[in-house]
Amino acid sequence: MNVDAIRKPKIVGGKAAWRGPDIAKSDDWVYHITPGERAELLDALAHFLKSGVDDLHATQADFPLPNFGPKLQKLERDADGGRGILLMRGLPLAELSEPHIHRLYWGISLYLGVVMPQSGKAELIGDIRNRGLPGEQRGYTGGHAQKYHTDACDIVLLMCRMRAKEGGVSRLASTVAIHDHMVETRPDLAEALYTPTATAWVSPDPVSGKTWFTVPFFGFRQAGDKEHFACRFSYNRTMKANTFPDTPKLTDKQIEAIDYAFETGNRPEFYLDMTFEPGDLQFVVNHQIVHGRTEIHDWPELERKRHVIRMWLATPTGRPLPYSWEEAYTSVEPASVRGGVPWWWFTERFGDYRARTAKALGMKS
Repeated sequence: MNVDAIRKPKIVGGKAAWRGPDIAKSDDWVYHITPGERAELLDALAHFLKSGVDDLHATQADFPLPNFGPKLQKLERDADGGRGILLMRGLPLAELSEPHIHRLYWGISLYLGVVMPQSGKAELIGDIRNRGLPGEQRGYTGGHAQKYHTDACDIVLLMCRMRAKEGGVSRLASTVAIHDHMVETRPDLAEALYTPTATAWVSPDPVSGKTWFTVPFFGFRQAGDKEHFACRFSYNRTMKANTFPDTPKLTDKQIEAIDYAFETGNRPEFYLDMTFEPGDLQFVVNHQIVHGRTEIHDWPELERKRHVIRMWLATPTGRPLPYSWEEAYTSVEPASVRGGVPWWWFTERFGDYRARTAKALGMKS
């Protein structure tokens, strides 16, 4: 049985340990799509629509990007191996209907990874906007601010179709920078977050009824001569699990450590605020970035409300994860299909798509 090595706190460092004000001075994490690339995307979409192939049976040949496809893959590798974020600007959305935007998004995904369901309704493309239906909402569909969290996938893609009237700013922080600050200032608290804690599943297992899993906030995996850092951060779900009668309870030290990490990430010297514009596509590497959102003050009309479209991806760039994360991610091996919630995998519906797309991208399914 593989187990994580016992580790004392030490600095991770590197390009991933960025702080907001410093990265805001640079634009090496922003990519502006060229007119030629926009034309290639629209030509690929026209080819895709004419083919009649549905999303789950599509291949890269059905959405041909001979030049921009390899560029997308390089940008993904650079983000996952570097800062953990990328903002791509200038997708040609203005002239497209909403269904055609979804098809364009799906075509792009064929070059980046395997799309994982992100809800019990088997959503592969999540619709993030406030429809005024409180009983049907997850947290992201309302207008309130969202606390820092990581999503259950290698990379989350967020495409902006409509910006908010005011607010709705994407807030990001490097968990490498948060970890390293804790090592420098409170190594005892950093070490406390290496121990697995109970975290609530989004929904209970319909078979066993299990409502929680265990995973550390900070983890490391040695692979060859390289040590890989990873973070799984969900303040709300960890605190919720701590109220369940059957979970191992957080120690006072762990609670202090979680609060300290959360407070650190919310300092202006750590976070980066990013206002989405229509045509933006944001890449967030969940294993090294936490993301949240400021409160939204939106237009009253549905067609004018902030509209962001989300995908959860298992990617060919995915790193080795700590062995203690297997319950949370299904697989901890690099470049493997993993993430989401295990009972949301819907193998009968999506199994063939997953296997075919993983093989095309050189991933383990």
